[in-house]
Amino acid sequence: MKPLILPPESAYEPEDDKSLTAREAALIEEIVGHERKGEKISITQAAINAGYAGTREVARISATQALKRTHVIRALRERLSAEFQIGAPSAFQSLLDLAVNANSEHVRSISASSVLDRAGYVRDEEVRRNGRGELVVEIDLGDSEEITIRKEPANAS
Repeated sequence: MKPLILPPESAYEPEDDKSLTAREAALIEEIVGHERKGEKISITQAAINAGYAGTREVARISATQALKRTHVIRALRERLSAEFQIGAPSAFQSLLDLAVNANSEHVRSISASSVLDRAGYVRDEEVRRNGRGELVVEIDLGDSEEITIRKEPANAS
């Protein structure tokens, strides 16, 4: 089953604001509804469920053509955007929960960084190895504050 890949918004051609047909709207709901449940559905099955007539191949071709129409792509993007907005608070809460309660320090750290990034607290980081085998992490916190973490070489006493 191939993933559905939408063209970038800049690829839209100007078009009259067409309304979706009942089948186009049903096709979008089939695709989005199955994604919401975490279920995979083929374009062929989504087309059949949406009421596209004919053989399986005819239904698939008709749905594929519909999904190339600008007004259908726009409606699908809007529907997916609405789904993301609905799911965002739950996803954010999951990140917060992991940042506090995960067993792994690495998972807590990554989750906390993701929460801070989404809240607008982005920091510049540079991680590199110097010629002596030391791991150097430089974090720019703004004005003149700077933190440097160094890992001592294995043979240091």
